[in-house]
Amino acid sequence: MFRYIQRRRIKKVIKILSPILLKGYGSRDYFTIGQVEANIKSLCKRQQKIAFALFADPNAFDLTNNTELPKFAWIYLTISF
Repeated sequence: MFRYIQRRRIKKVIKILSPILLKGYGSRDYFTIGQVEANIKSLCKRQQKIAFALFADPNAFDLTNNTELPKFAWIYLTISF
């Protein structure tokens, strides 16, 4: 049952954010953290974490090399890729 709920949440985030990000920034493999953050204001915290995991560049969350993003540390630590 838990997997079913997870898949449903993921599908909902994809359905909401995909058209917004594609229209605003064009088609690409990953979006920047700022681009994703600008468009997730209406989502709940759990959906925001899913959105970062799906759409943001995973290399941007590399906290060992990137010291200017400490406010995103909670996302990196709570999302299992």
